[in-house]
Amino acid sequence: MAALKNLTGDQGPLAAPSRTDAGVHAKGQLACFDLTSSISLNQLFKGLNNELPSDIAVVDLVEVPPDFQVRQNEGKRYIYRIWTAIYSDPFFENTHWWVPGQFDLDKMLHAAPQYLGSHDFCAFRDRCCQGIDTNKSVTRFDITSRQIEAGREIEVTIEGKAFLHKQIRIMVGTLVDIARNRRPANFLDQALNAKAYAAQIGSESVRTGNYRGHAGQTAPAHGLTLDQVFLTPDPFETRELEDWRG
Repeated sequence: MAALKNLTGDQGPLAAPSRTDAGVHAKGQLACFDLTSSISLNQLFKGLNNELPSDIAVVDLVEVPPDFQVRQNEGKRYIYRIWTAIYSDPFFENTHWWVPGQFDLDKMLHAAPQYLGSHDFCAFRDRCCQGIDTNKSVTRFDITSRQIEAGREIEVTIEGKAFLHKQIRIMVGTLVDIARNRRPANFLDQALNAKAYAAQIGSESVRTGNYRGHAGQTAPAHGLTLDQVFLTPDPFETRELEDWRG
């Protein structure tokens, strides 16, 4: 917002469809603001990138109607990256979670499809989460991997309409616990049915309403990237094509 104010003098609010935790990357983040100055898109594009710090860049701009609501989107895609090897790759230091030691990828692949569909993710949110409705739908959960020398790069792609605070990082962390044999094979099923399981074993969670302890660890923030926010219609796709970035 400071860069926009310095460039145009506008001080109006800036709206975004998603907040990310500190350390999480945001390749597909969007921002919407009212512009009262007569600056061109080309000038705005160049000016903002000159004003912004080196770890933030504007890659595209488009004009939208005054009633456009960027928060009313169709969902989001996140990608979580893991590097499993006996050594830490310096090129992955800020973008991948390094997981050394034993790692059973087949166990991870076997458990992952359980996330698909609608579930009560009460065990998969941070204890400080302010969300009221813990029922969320996961429409895509894919895992791909590739061998790189003595290690393996794993990419987890997750899509859904909305997520709880740290939900994706806890989902990934729980799978890694299973892959490292730190949790039993049926652990994910128990976590996705935390309320029923807690009542069955007489857990203190039933009294407190806090079910976080029934899922696995929280994966580090730096391995997660907000890859895309889905808009329908997408103003970047429906606009009249123009080469304003010349």
